Amino acid sequence: MNDSTAIPILRVKDARRSALFYCEKLGFTKDWEHQFGPEFPLFMSISRGSLKLLLSEHQGSGTDHADLYVYVPDVDSLHEEFTSAGVTIEQPLIDQPWGVRDTQIRDLDDHRFTFATTKV
Repeated sequence: MNDSTAIPILRVKDARRSALFYCEKLGFTKDWEHQFGPEFPLFMSISRGSLKLLLSEHQGSGTDHADLYVYVPDVDSLHEEFTSAGVTIEQPLIDQPWGVRDTQIRDLDDHRFTFATTKV
């Protein structure tokens, strides 16, 4: 399983609205979407670099309030990018006692992301 990848499924109220937030504010790209018909829930894949997320309007799919911890190469640059894009920062940059520097945001559906860089 050396090449395994976990991709979280996040339950969202409106996948198109959520994808717009991720793409315009957080720098993600929409990979694909699937819907069985116009009245059915939407399922969508978005990504930024190697981070992939699945957004699901399906009841019983995904999780309502995910808490994701994402390691990034340069959390300071990412924090500046998010701030410039008008993203609400829940936790400002902080040096943690366990050897990382991190910051937190929430998406439109209350999923919390902590972005961190290991301090050298």
